[in-house]
Amino acid sequence: MLKSEDTKMRLYSSILIGTLCKNTYLEIEEHITILWKCLLSKFSDTNKEVVVNCWNAFNTATKRLSSGDQVRLVPDLKMSIYLAIDAKNRRDPTYTLPGFCLPKGLATIVALYREGILNGSPELKEQAIMGLKEAIQYTSQPALKPSVVQITGPLIRVLGERYTANIKTACLDTLSLLIDKVKVALKPFLSQLQTTFMKSLNDGTREVREKGVTALTKLVSLHNRVDNLFTDIHSGTKNENLSTRETMFAALQGTMFIGGSGMGANLALSISVTLTNHLGAPEDSIRTANGACIGSLATFFNEEELEKLIREKILPQGPSKEIRHGQALAIAGLMRYAPTRMSKMDLIEDLTASLLKFMDSDNVQVLQLC
Repeated sequence: MLKSEDTKMRLYSSILIGTLCKNTYLEIEEHITILWKCLLSKFSDTNKEVVVNCWNAFNTATKRLSSGDQVRLVPDLKMSIYLAIDAKNRRDPTYTLPGFCLPKGLATIVALYREGILNGSPELKEQAIMGLKEAIQYTSQPALKPSVVQITGPLIRVLGERYTANIKTACLDTLSLLIDKVKVALKPFLSQLQTTFMKSLNDGTREVREKGVTALTKLVSLHNRVDNLFTDIHSGTKNENLSTRETMFAALQGTMFIGGSGMGANLALSISVTLTNHLGAPEDSIRTANGACIGSLATFFNEEELEKLIREKILPQGPSKEIRHGQALAIAGLMRYAPTRMSKMDLIEDLTASLLKFMDSDNVQVLQLC
């Protein structure tokens, strides 16, 4: 009846199921997965009353589960939600599920996944985090805001403990998506998130570090005062561990490109000195990241200081092949991230001429870059 094409039939069916879930003395827990699939499939119904009734029934039935059952059934809920989203809508990044967008529409789902995240086995934790991410994806910003605290707290807690890289990357992905969706609603967590994301930049697994960079780059847009964040990242570029240094340069590039305009002049000057000193870094990866950082720095750096840096440190060919490679990478960074500013400063011709000179180099890396 709930699958009927007749709206009235679906409406009456949704009312009956809701009444059953609320008033029955029978144990419906053993039928919960069937109920979930049935009710969630109507969270996108064309009739709003059907959506509301199905949400109420889902809410009532799910709250009857014990904490242990909630943890155990995490994969079943995740699958039920997946099946409730039409394949076409899954390919649409802007799609939201009407049932999730009701007032407190996500509350019961968040509560169940929260149990899985905090009390489940490592495998169930990962499933719960991934399920939570999917639910966030299909929920509107207004409907998400009441659940921000319940979502963010457990994820920060998990990231602060020793779990596998899979769990950490799932947490970072979910928090990155949450930043995209609710933005300033996360400001109360700004300090905790910054500390958590900075810690991930030092992780032993590359994927975790990369996810940390992505999350931090999104977080910087919420900052009114960015100097503390940039100071921490800048300090990290001097780390003895090469992998950590690479990650810190990547984080510096991303965060400067998004939020560098709020940086203090003295700090920007200090960072420019560090970047200049790394033009000839012995590691290819550091030179590459450094060149991109110079491009991001150029989007907001003091014009007089920027022109001085370019004319004195980047345009003249350096004495070693490493420095020349670093200079070519810096020019590429300037052209990629700050082309409009380079044009306004009448530097395009000089940068192009410098690249042409680099083409006479016998350094294969420089030639390929040019």
